[in-house]
Amino acid sequence: MQHPPPPWIAPRNAAVVLVLGVVTCGLYQMVWYHHIYRETQALAGQTPTGQGYWLDLLLTVITCGIYGIFVDYQLNEQLNGLLEAQGQTTGKNDGTAVILLDVSAYVTGGMANLVTTAIAQEQLNRVLVG
Repeated sequence: MQHPPPPWIAPRNAAVVLVLGVVTCGLYQMVWYHHIYRETQALAGQTPTGQGYWLDLLLTVITCGIYGIFVDYQLNEQLNGLLEAQGQTTGKNDGTAVILLDVSAYVTGGMANLVTTAIAQEQLNRVLVG
């Protein structure tokens, strides 16, 4: 039996998340990641990597974003697992798309990474709506 999500978790408009990421030059993404870590931990019982947000942020900074690719992939896998537990279909190739977009972020100045944020937000919204 699926438990309803906590009342403090509400869907966000993925387009707004994307625009805020652009307008704030990526600073909003750090806030968004902090929120999604709390939300996925509440929904799945652990964060996407099983570690805390601050440690994952530190590892991402130390590795110049390379560890962040792993974080995004794990987030995608965790959200797909939540969707499958609800009986919803998932984008089986989303993980590959997330990796490719994150890698291409090095060429696009981080803009492609904003798309992975929007993808994850849409997945979380689908989990919350059920």
